[in-house]
Amino acid sequence: PGIAYNLSVRSSGDTTNGVASAGAVYSKGGAVASGVVADEAGHLDVPPVRGDDAMRTWDVIGRSFCVARSDDESDGVVAVLARSAAVGDNTAKRVCQCDGTVIWESTPDDFK
Repeated sequence: PGIAYNLSVRSSGDTTNGVASAGAVYSKGGAVASGVVADEAGHLDVPPVRGDDAMRTWDVIGRSFCVARSDDESDGVVAVLARSAAVGDNTAKRVCQCDGTVIWESTPDDFK
């Protein structure tokens, strides 16, 4: 509660070492919500943030989203921004980590 946070899209989707491996703030219209303060319950009320019009959804897929204290990024958290397929759009796919290592191949039948 009462702590200010920065929210940003990072240049990499590598989350192996948290914020340290996520790279710099994505520079193509990189919008940052800075100074977002947690309320007494510890919740963040995130304002709408829009970067440069040059940034599109497909520009950020596979990159990471970072939430870190304004005064110290070292204990921030990151998550990979991913696309969700519409119902029926999932066909046989390779499910991979960000570094390209194949984990398994799946088909819709695998999830029945």
